[in-house]
Order: sequence, then C-alpha cells, then structure tokens
Amino acid sequence: METLRLGTFETNSSTTHAVTVLSKADYDKFVAGLYYLNYETEKIETTTEMYVQYKKDLTEKNVVANLRDDSSITEILSLDQFVGVLKHVHERKPTSDNELIENAKVVKRFLSDYSYISYYEICQGYEYVTDHKKIGNEEVVAFSYISGC
Repeated sequence: METLRLGTFETNSSTTHAVTVLSKADYDKFVAGLYYLNYETEKIETTTEMYVQYKKDLTEKNVVANLRDDSSITEILSLDQFVGVLKHVHERKPTSDNELIENAKVVKRFLSDYSYISYYEICQGYEYVTDHKKIGNEEVVAFSYISGC
C-alpha cells in the first residue's frame, strides 16, 4: 500500500474493491483466528457472534430434517467446541480424529454459506496488502485483499 495523502490509505491496484481498517488489537485477533471477516456484510465478527448464527442455522435445518423424517440431523456444538473446530480449520493442521474432521466439514460449510473468510484464507488465495498507521493515540491497520480479477 502506498500513502499518497496524509491520513489516507490508498493502494496502487485497480482491483482493490474494499479496504478494512481495524485497531491493531482487533487486527491481531483477526490474524489469530478469533475474528472473521464476513465479506457480504463487510463486518468483522467475533467467534461468539458467529456461533449465534451457526446455532440458529443448524437449529432451523434440524427442525426441517425432523419434519421431513430425515436422518440428517446434525449435532449442534457447544460454543467451546465450535471455537475449537474453528481453530482447527484456521490452523489447517492434519488430524486423524474422525469427529473433528466431520465437525470441521459442517463448520466449513457454515463459513462458506455465510460468507466468512479467515485471515489464513485471505493470505492463501489472494494478494494481501496491509498498512499500519497511528491515528491519534491508537495504532490501526488497514488491509485489503485483491482477487486479481
């Protein structure tokens, strides 16, 4: 990222569609996998906020499956389990734990359905640019990911 005007964040790329600005503390949580970017709503959400949506989504799907007499009812994870699976998905470490693998599939589908993307995924699939600035007494980080369209 280039700073062309004082107090602004600008890129030299014509394919950048959005720039996200976070406090340094929130950016560090995003990098650690505690926050995710919802690219449809353009908001950063905590894992707890995501869990509320996950639980609502699976509850609705289970009600429909039950009404259809379908055996595809999915166990709803606790918040701690959900955060643990997110951590596994974020870190992408291999595992032989079949339950974790199955839970990760459900959580990955949820992340995709609700347009959540992690820092790790941005770094793997996009050109990723950041810029650190001080605004008043607070350090902020501006970042953008470029799909190369």
